[in-house]
Amino acid sequence: PFVKRAAHDVAYHLAGAVNPLLYPGYRTHALLGAPRSYANYLLRMARRPRFNREDAATMAHIRRSSRPVFFLPLQLDNDAQIRFHSPCSGMDAVISRVVESFARAAPEEARLLIKNHPLDMGLHNHGRLTARRVGELGLQDRVFYVETGNILDILNRCAGTVTVNSTVGLVSLEFQVPTITLADPVYNLAGLTFGGDLDSFWSAAAEDRPDPVLLDAFCRTVRHATQINGGFYCRDGRTLAIENAVARLVAPVSPLEKLL
Repeated sequence: PFVKRAAHDVAYHLAGAVNPLLYPGYRTHALLGAPRSYANYLLRMARRPRFNREDAATMAHIRRSSRPVFFLPLQLDNDAQIRFHSPCSGMDAVISRVVESFARAAPEEARLLIKNHPLDMGLHNHGRLTARRVGELGLQDRVFYVETGNILDILNRCAGTVTVNSTVGLVSLEFQVPTITLADPVYNLAGLTFGGDLDSFWSAAAEDRPDPVLLDAFCRTVRHATQINGGFYCRDGRTLAIENAVARLVAPVSPLEKLL
């Protein structure tokens, strides 16, 4: 539950506040301190009713249209997925790269929907950047930006997904949506993701859907050979994680070793 996760987060930051006193020279891995992070989250929550109204109108417009819609789900700039495991400096750079490619190579009838990450703190105004690039490239009525929305609903209406290395990419593949990655996530495999470059994706995506048999084999392999069922934020989840972890740790051979 969100309340429990929030309580854990607050307790963690309160305990961490004494680290610089107990350990001189201590540095946190986080890019921002808790006070600024919480302030940004509260501001974004206050704006959510306006986002909901505006985004509902945008999504209604897209649903009424029969034109193909491509999807760019944004990630968090401070996430290790972006900072350490991608060639991208941040989401502003990703937005510019994707929108420029869309303007250059996408068919005239195609549309692009950009959605912000639900946990984004709002340090960068991605909506404002998108609007500016759209205006500069003359893409009005072709590129849309939303702060909220149901990803599953979007994928049901989607002609293709562009992602850096988000787990949304794997969900997109499960929906049989053509998907291209700008980095090299674990699911970036021949037969699953698009093999060409971004410019060619807009026109060729429909011909390169993920292989459902390969996807099923990949998901089962990842699930059973590399994952442990459980969670950190509730008692039942921790109990489940311990039971499964102990069995995995004491086994003489791991599931992945058996597979290989």
